Order: sequence, then structure tokens, then C-alpha cells
Amino acid sequence: MVALLLYSYCRGIFSSRKIMQACEERLTCRVIAGDDIPNWRTISDFRKLHIKEMQQLFVQVLQLCQVLVYNVFILFWQSVLLHLISRELRVLY
Repeated sequence: MVALLLYSYCRGIFSSRKIMQACEERLTCRVIAGDDIPNWRTISDFRKLHIKEMQQLFVQVLQLCQVLVYNVFILFWQSVLLHLISRELRVLY
């Protein structure tokens, strides 16, 4: 249920009824839910029961994404620099 809620939030789906509808219509949500479509009331009750933990987890996920994006950015520029250096070396020899 946690993965389904996090994925739904990232996709801009916040309503319990819309999340249930997404599980019925979208393959990605159905796979996350394990082909066991939860009732909107179950989603709502789970969210109410675990709201504090979900808030903390969502912040941690966003922080992790920020770190990953930074690392990908660094790797991209390193590969660009290596490409430019290798091109310059080919010109010299």
C-alpha cells in the first residue's frame, strides 16, 4: 500500500477514489498493487492511520531523488569532459 500511495502521489493522484480507479485502469498501478485492487475506503483508512510515517517517508524519497539527480548530473558532465579530452587527443596524434 505504501508503494502504491507514493507512486500515486508522484503521478499527481491524491484522491483515494482516483487511486482505486488508477489501479483498475493503469497497468503500473495494478502491478504495484499486486493485481489486488484495494477499495478506496481501505486506501483512505491506511492513509489516515499512517499519515505521519508517510510524510516522513515521502520527504526521504524526495531527498533521495535529489541526491540521485545530482549524481547523474555529475556523471553526465564527467562523460562530456572525457569525450572532449579524447577528441582533443585524437587531434594531437
